[in-house]
Amino acid sequence: MVLPESCVKYLTPEEYAGCLYHALRNARCSSTTGREVQNRRIFNTHLDFYVFFLLVSDVLQSAGGVLGIYWLLAGKASCGTMCYTQGVVKTLGDPGTSMFSLAIAIHTYLVIALRWTPPKSFRIPIAVVVASWGYRLIVCVAVIVSEQPGAPVFQPLPYWCWISAPYGGWRIPGFYLWLWACVGASVALYIPLFLYIRYPIAYVVLSVPYTVMRWSSTGLRSDPVGNSPLWFVCVAIHFLEGLVNVVLFILTRPRILGFEGRSSRQRQPIEGASELHFTVQQQGFTVQEAENNSGRMQG
Repeated sequence: MVLPESCVKYLTPEEYAGCLYHALRNARCSSTTGREVQNRRIFNTHLDFYVFFLLVSDVLQSAGGVLGIYWLLAGKASCGTMCYTQGVVKTLGDPGTSMFSLAIAIHTYLVIALRWTPPKSFRIPIAVVVASWGYRLIVCVAVIVSEQPGAPVFQPLPYWCWISAPYGGWRIPGFYLWLWACVGASVALYIPLFLYIRYPIAYVVLSVPYTVMRWSSTGLRSDPVGNSPLWFVCVAIHFLEGLVNVVLFILTRPRILGFEGRSSRQRQPIEGASELHFTVQQQGFTVQEAENNSGRMQG
């Protein structure tokens, strides 16, 4: 096919030079050093593990909420395969957000307040991840195994399916225990750090109204009526948790999981953990950077 002359643009020497410059520049950027490759890994620090699996748990929790669209289209929620699926997803996902939020709270306090230097080995975060998933799987299996004939273990409550009233005792180890442990630990550990870190405040604001609403309307013996508009407001706020987590980590910890924003690249590196308390607020110093500096001091 022959193109008309009007479609052909011949490059001038200056444009040739510009194209060559950009090609060489891109080639240089693509040939990263071993250290740069290491910095671009997903898991570079302990905190990366906790944040990654927190987001995975957020996805599971959101998936359980999205399944509620099925009941909306059907006009009612009823026992069956979909109800069972939603109950399992929520049993696995809901406590995970609290567990990894608790891990982040403890880790942040140790690094910033107690100036703990995380070891280079990833044994601790791997153990935390395995323990979290192992615990949730055991609880989920135990709930399913405890089902009695004529009493489904997962029933509508009434707008989504979860552990039914006859098995209400499992709701505490399956969700409420970890939610309140995380809220309590966040309040206790982050009080000295609340000027620096906004994440725990967001978690408490999103979780406490939902839990108070659930306990006041349900307890462990009956199912909620849910006629008050405030009930739906609390549920809607609670399901924003995953979105808020992502926004907060992008804004306050841009280097997490191997990503690095423009603002973090422009920061001056701070050598030494002794300056940590004076630079957190002034220069946006994060727990991620504290770990990196601690690693350099060890080396």
